Amino acid sequence: MSIFSSDVFKEQHALVTGATGGIGRETAKVLAAMGADVTITGRKEQVLNELKEEIESKSPNAKVMRYVADLTDTSDRENLVQAAEEKFGSVSLLVNSAGMTGGGILEELTQEELERVMYLNHTVPILLTQRIYKTMKKDKKGSIVN
Repeated sequence: MSIFSSDVFKEQHALVTGATGGIGRETAKVLAAMGADVTITGRKEQVLNELKEEIESKSPNAKVMRYVADLTDTSDRENLVQAAEEKFGSVSLLVNSAGMTGGGILEELTQEELERVMYLNHTVPILLTQRIYKTMKKDKKGSIVN
């Protein structure tokens, strides 16, 4: 039993990055179940397709758009936001869940690997937030979770 209304996010548009991973995946499912129109994004097309199908089967009224993107690519980020806004309107809920680890042990982490991790985990969420915040500020509504 949920303590929240099943339509608490009705008429809200949620963009969830990292939807191919654990936290992003589960967050997208919950937001859709609570009435949000959800744009899911990640690098793995097949995983996004499966998630979209899962959400739609559990929440028949859910509106889900999947968009394959590499958020470290400036044009991919911009194209994602444009496509999401065209489909569902302004993003009012942004969940920056995309991230990665270096994959190795500390002593073996190279500067190049560290810079790649820091760019995706720290710089990209700020850049995406800056882009979406412009509209949230104009609309005087929105929430961002990092």
